[in-house]
Amino acid sequence: MTTTPEHVPMPEGAVQAPSGTRVMGVLRWMLVAAMAVAATISVVSYLRTSSSGQLHASATLYHCPLHPAVLQDHPGDCPICGMSLVLVEGGGASAKPTQPQPEPGHEGHRHEPSDPFACPMHP
Repeated sequence: MTTTPEHVPMPEGAVQAPSGTRVMGVLRWMLVAAMAVAATISVVSYLRTSSSGQLHASATLYHCPLHPAVLQDHPGDCPICGMSLVLVEGGGASAKPTQPQPEPGHEGHRHEPSDPFACPMHP
């Protein structure tokens, strides 16, 4: 039989942290603080814009011909497609985007989950 060598105990004592650990800890907390400040600024600017940035009823409004949801109180370009904004006829309160109206004849029209589906493009 072979004998196993004696186990040498590890020296006890304080272990030195790897170099740069303290610097990385400080850097991590600085990044967390910067992200918290950026998030706070973002929320505050959104709340300020949403509460005071509503268009007045008497203001002249411009909208995109392709994207009627894009409304501005000054002429410019659509942020979605880049087309020039056009003056809203009627202006004021009537220029608010309206909900799409259901087509006539569809009132009370309901479908059940068990109803068969027939594709109009592939009969």
